[in-house]
Amino acid sequence: MTEILLYLAVPAASEHVPFARSPKGRVRSAVMQLADRARWRLLRDWCVTFDSWCRFEHSNKGDAAIRAAIREQVGSVVSNPRFIEVEWGRLDASHVARLNASQGLFVLAGSGYLHFGRDDSIAPRVVADLALMEQITCPRIAYGIGVNQFRGDGTLRPFDPAGMPEQTRETLPRLAGMLDIVSVRDRTTEALLASLAPGRVHLTGDPALFLAPRLRQASLADAPPLVGLNFALHGPESARSFPQRMRWIVPFVRGLRDTWGCRFRYMIHSDVERVFPLILRGEGIEVEVVDGDVDALTEGYAGIDLHICQMLHSSILSLGAGVPTLNIGYDAKNLEFFSLMGVPEYCVAPRDAAVEHLLSLANQLRKAAGAFAETVAVRKAKLAASKDACLDAIRAVVDAQNTHA
Repeated sequence: MTEILLYLAVPAASEHVPFARSPKGRVRSAVMQLADRARWRLLRDWCVTFDSWCRFEHSNKGDAAIRAAIREQVGSVVSNPRFIEVEWGRLDASHVARLNASQGLFVLAGSGYLHFGRDDSIAPRVVADLALMEQITCPRIAYGIGVNQFRGDGTLRPFDPAGMPEQTRETLPRLAGMLDIVSVRDRTTEALLASLAPGRVHLTGDPALFLAPRLRQASLADAPPLVGLNFALHGPESARSFPQRMRWIVPFVRGLRDTWGCRFRYMIHSDVERVFPLILRGEGIEVEVVDGDVDALTEGYAGIDLHICQMLHSSILSLGAGVPTLNIGYDAKNLEFFSLMGVPEYCVAPRDAAVEHLLSLANQLRKAAGAFAETVAVRKAKLAASKDACLDAIRAVVDAQNTHA
C-alpha cells in the first residue's frame, strides 16, 4: 500500500456540508429569498442576496472534478494507493511525520494553488506551507497546478518576475526547487515555473479535461438542438455582478430559443446557481436541470449539442465530452484554457457580452462545430501524451523510492 497525501482545495469530507443557520437565520433566509423573487417578478431587478440562497459549504463542482481526476490519474500509476486528503492551509507537522514514516507520496493537487494578488503578491498560505513541505522526505509532486490571476475583465497578462514583490520572488524558486515533478494546467504557469524547475515541468492541462463520460450520446436527428447553459454564481463577488449579467443572459437565451427552436439543459456547478433556472422559467424559458456529482455532470454534458457557459470547469467538462462550447469568461484562466485548446475566439470577455455579438458567435460555433471538435481533439491528444509522460515520471520516482526502501 502507498499512502498518497493529496493537498487540495476541497477534500471530499468538506463538500456539501449544510450551511449552519440558527432558527432566526433560517427565517431571515426564507424572507430574503421571497424578497428576491418579488424583485425578479415585479421589478425585473435580478438582485440575489447570496447568503440567503446558500444551502451548503463548498458546493463548487470544479473542485470535485479536479479531485476525482487526480485520484484517478495518480492512483493509476501507484500500487495499492491509499489517499489522505488535506485542505489547503491545514497541512501540519503530524501530516509530515506520518508521510515520512510511510514513505508515500505528497501531491500538491490542482487548480489555483498559486494565487496572486493584483500586485503579484503570493497567497500567504504558500509561504506558510513551504517550511513544512521542505521537511517531507518522500517524493513531492505538483499535479495540475495553475496560477490564478483574477482581474475581473477576463484578460491575460504576462508575469514579469523582476517586477514581482520580494516575497513572491523568494517563494517561487523555493517551491519549484523542492518539487520532483510539476504538472501545470496552462502555458502561463508553465512559462513561470519552467526556468525554476528545468526538465520537471509538464504541460498537461486541467486534470478534469480527461474525465470523459462513459458514452457520448448521439442527438436525435429530428429533435431540436439541446443547448447546455451554465452561468457564474459561486460567491459574493459574482453575486454583485449578477443583475448586470442577467440583462444580457435573459435576452441571449431567449434569442437562442427563438432562432434555433432549441431546448435547454442547465448544468449546475455551484449550489446557488439554482436561481438561474428559476429566473429563466419565470421569463417563460423552459429548462431542465442537471445537479449531481461529477459522474452525473459528465453524463449530462455527453447529451448536449452545444454549450454556453461561464464557469471554467463547465467549459472543461463540456470539451472533455466533445461538445462545442462558448464561454463568457470572468477570469483570465478561462481564456488560458480556450487558448490552450486552440479556440480562443470562443472565449468572450465580459465587456464584449453584448446580446447580438453573443448570438452571432453562437451561430458561428454551431456552423463550425465539426472544425471546432477536430481542433480540440488534436490539442487534447497532445495534452494526453504529456499527461501520460508525467504519470510515467511519477511512477518512476515512486518505484525508485520503493527500490531503495
